[in-house]
Amino acid sequence: MVSFNVYTQCNISYIPGLHHKVKLLHSRREKTLTIWPAFRKVLMAENFTYFMDLEDLIDSFPPESILSRNIYQDESVKSILFGFQPGQELSQHTASVPAILHFLRGEATLVLGEETKSAQAGTWIHLPAHLSHSIKAETETLMLLTLLF
Repeated sequence: MVSFNVYTQCNISYIPGLHHKVKLLHSRREKTLTIWPAFRKVLMAENFTYFMDLEDLIDSFPPESILSRNIYQDESVKSILFGFQPGQELSQHTASVPAILHFLRGEATLVLGEETKSAQAGTWIHLPAHLSHSIKAETETLMLLTLLF
């Protein structure tokens, strides 16, 4: 069991569908929630959300598929973590809002409008709304997509 000390000014959010017991200490009251193991390093407080290591949120990549996990959303932004197996591809598409792609691990080939670019750990790309793009993983790839509303 993992314990977090939660001060009265912090508001910890419940994350549904997760499966480890975490004891929350809040204003001298104890509350036990069911939390997914990777979220032991996540703090969702009233004024910030903290992920110690995004790579911890994906235990393994499903064979021959793309994993996506919504990790945060509010009225102005939505963040989705994608895990690609080698050879997996998001075919050409557009987004109705601006987006940021941040590659955390692996190598991928991107088509951004008419240009082909390579991506690797550390690559960061801002896409304006409606720009046609595609992503193909060359190796096991972890990417954070942030949609800006």
